[in-house]
Amino acid sequence: MQVSTGRKVLLVISSGLDTFSKATYQDALQAAGQSGMPIYAIDLGPVIRSLASLSSNTVPYARLDWPRAESGLQRIAQASGGRMYALPPTLDLAGVYDDLMENLRVRYVITYKPTADPDMNGARTVRIELIDSRTGGPLRIVDASGRLVRSKVIVEDSYVPHGSPAEATTAFRTGN
Repeated sequence: MQVSTGRKVLLVISSGLDTFSKATYQDALQAAGQSGMPIYAIDLGPVIRSLASLSSNTVPYARLDWPRAESGLQRIAQASGGRMYALPPTLDLAGVYDDLMENLRVRYVITYKPTADPDMNGARTVRIELIDSRTGGPLRIVDASGRLVRSKVIVEDSYVPHGSPAEATTAFRTGN
């Protein structure tokens, strides 16, 4: 048996509608936030609504709370450090998969472990610098054609010390 190493993610392809779960939405949201694994959600809701509009009996679909379903998928993806993609009715996945793969290649998660044990609930300031290990200077990132790419840090959640009631993961991605 071969064990896969490296980062793992969960890809969820869903309409966002919950038709038979025993767990509550809050349970799912909490589990996503504590999983340590980013969840990337592909929302099929727009496709289902488009197909339903072609049917002569659209009544069952008209009663569904589509904005709530989309918002729920979005919140689960964000809680895990992932992202949600809403599909166009044409089912063109090429752009979604390209963005997903690019995001996976440039995403990093920073874990902070303090050396001392001061106030565990106190806020911390974290500074992120991208340093070239060969020169000790700022890291220069170039694309495939050799053009300089400006790095940026996107903080998805604020940092809260491990073990506190509102524990969260701080994630960032670099690139353009």
